[in-house]
Amino acid sequence: MAQCKKSYQSLTTPKLKEKLREKGYPVSGRKVELVERLELAEISVNKLKDRLKAKKLSTLGNKMELIKRLQKGSDENVNTRTENEQQEVKEPTPTNPFRHVPLQCYKCHTTIAKRQKMKHIDQCWCEDGEPNAFLLQVQSVDWSGAFELLIGLPLKATFRQLDNLLRAVWMECCGHLSHFIINRKRTPNQPSLTESASSSRQGQAPSLEAIFAAFAQRIEEGDGTIRVTSFYDPREDEVMSGDRPMTEKLSKYSTDDVTSIIYEYDMGTTTEVTVKILGKKRLPKSNLCEVNNILLRNVMPDIKCQHCGIKGEWVSADYNRVFYCTENCAEADGFPDLDMLLPFVNSPRSGSCGFDGACNLI
Repeated sequence: MAQCKKSYQSLTTPKLKEKLREKGYPVSGRKVELVERLELAEISVNKLKDRLKAKKLSTLGNKMELIKRLQKGSDENVNTRTENEQQEVKEPTPTNPFRHVPLQCYKCHTTIAKRQKMKHIDQCWCEDGEPNAFLLQVQSVDWSGAFELLIGLPLKATFRQLDNLLRAVWMECCGHLSHFIINRKRTPNQPSLTESASSSRQGQAPSLEAIFAAFAQRIEEGDGTIRVTSFYDPREDEVMSGDRPMTEKLSKYSTDDVTSIIYEYDMGTTTEVTVKILGKKRLPKSNLCEVNNILLRNVMPDIKCQHCGIKGEWVSADYNRVFYCTENCAEADGFPDLDMLLPFVNSPRSGSCGFDGACNLI
């Protein structure tokens, strides 16, 4: 384990996240948390359960849930009482305050359930005529998907426009880097690159240039993962690296072969959201300008202070996310470092880096 730990600590944060994605684990959190998550993933389920038992925590769930519980250091919506205790005392099951957070319309200010969002957009926003905008859903990967935006962007919009909007509404704190990861379907029964590049003349091996040309064509036709990034380097071969500049148009990736689009802001303390292109709509031209793209946005989640139970205004800047209404309550509750408290705002970036919500310009 010591050797494994040393090897993980030597990796950069993007490399750590790449390994976590390969294993199917979450990629949010600081570097030390990513390293710990990878180390725990190397341990067997039985040994994870032994650690949980030592901490008097529940051992129910799959391996990912066990690792999450070990990192949090507490049970999350898991009842650890024995069967007899459950029969004697029936306590209400804790609810997740980030689930079922409704949306609010920016036009009529009506509060609506998330399942009604498409119907409301059609009734409140859409006009007759040819489509002039993409309808996009942007939703937090963390926070049980509570933070959500429904936005309209012109059909000619670039990823730069979407990046600027997300920074202005949700993300910007210290000018960090960002990128979009676009995953596309792979073609079934696809021949190897060597076969694709083979010469029509039998017995003649393909040249290296022919193999590179076949690889470039495969990327262009939609095979593999593309990264549209704010730190694109024009000196690199974009075909071989899979990187694209933010000047790429959304329309290029609105096809059925795109399986998912992920946006990440800050390669250190990363905030991750998903982007879905829901289709094309006819929207008022006034809602396609730089500062008026939001159609629906989630209502501010109602979080309670851990100490006194009134509305929480502050969140701890760590993986545990403890909420308090004032610093006095945090101090009374024994919170160790008041400098680790940040304002809790309507953004999935809450509690990350030095984010205080000042970016909420829209």
